[in-house]
Amino acid sequence: MMKTRTFAEILARQGEFVQAVEIYRDLIAKSPADDSLARRLKELENLRDGVFPEPPLKSPRILRLEVLLHRITSRRKKA
Repeated sequence: MMKTRTFAEILARQGEFVQAVEIYRDLIAKSPADDSLARRLKELENLRDGVFPEPPLKSPRILRLEVLLHRITSRRKKA
């Protein structure tokens, strides 16, 4: 089996988190100074364990635009 970051990401996209975690652990063993590998390993371990990150908060500008869009669509429905 190929143990590359690309293959691990393919497995992760398919929901095969256990296998992807194993590959990332092997990659970290070969390149322990690569912080990006450690960060991605933690993300995959969380996904494997069912721990999902909270969605980011919307910016005030996005919220204002959503309010305006709601007003516009509600006016169109009345007309």
